[in-house]
Amino acid sequence: MNLQKNNYEMNLNKNAANFVPLSPVTFIERTKDVYPDYTSVIYGNRTYTWIETYNRCLRFASALERHGIGLGDTVSIMAANTPEIFEAHYSVPMTGAVLNTLNTRVEADTIAYILDHGDAKAFIVDTQFSPVVKEALRKFKKEILIIDIEDLNAKMQKDEGERLGKYTYEEFLEQGDIDYQWKKPKDEWQAITLNYTSVSAVQLIPELVKEGHPLNKLWKKLNDAGLVEGVCRACSHKLGTLQAAQEQRLTLLDDMSGHPSISGYREQGYEIITF
Repeated sequence: MNLQKNNYEMNLNKNAANFVPLSPVTFIERTKDVYPDYTSVIYGNRTYTWIETYNRCLRFASALERHGIGLGDTVSIMAANTPEIFEAHYSVPMTGAVLNTLNTRVEADTIAYILDHGDAKAFIVDTQFSPVVKEALRKFKKEILIIDIEDLNAKMQKDEGERLGKYTYEEFLEQGDIDYQWKKPKDEWQAITLNYTSVSAVQLIPELVKEGHPLNKLWKKLNDAGLVEGVCRACSHKLGTLQAAQEQRLTLLDDMSGHPSISGYREQGYEIITF
């Protein structure tokens, strides 16, 4: 094996003239130049063009940076499919920070865990989810910048709609500079999003066996019926519940680099349903 550099590897290092790291943020930058007056978002009676959306993203990114958010910081968001969550997918990476979108159906314990594990520095919250978020923040027990989305199109229940932060989304955006120079990634390996899947479910392994847990009887019934296939070995190890899984004699699934794979079930003729 020839370990010496060949001619094509000599004096051809990456530089600004021959290499630009790809980023989805460049999509909106180009679009606002090519189609500035085309509609980007329609939501109820709210309509924005691409140049308006771009400018809103710039201002929100600027405001985040003014509040100390920068490279490698996690910004979490729990929102419905509104203009704010669309904008966050651009504004947060513009600062070099990492966007963490939360499933709107998760319970308070999971929200608190994700905020803690992801080391969130800011949390953008749609006020229609205020009850579960308020409970999660009590469990989180840390100071965090809260930004409230007030969605006038949302049909609130009587216990929803409470503001939990100091600023609304629009108030926060107004603090930003429209001339903000956003931060392009230095490398494509730079993190841009943080996502959690059902990995957090393995946290429940030591909890479900407790008599006082609301799902204890159901968990026991499922186990007795042989309906629990097993748990992810890698995830339970990572989250510190591997011993609890072993004590409950749960099968450790690890056929895909320590994680369970779908292919094995397909080969057995199962129909895979995702939701």
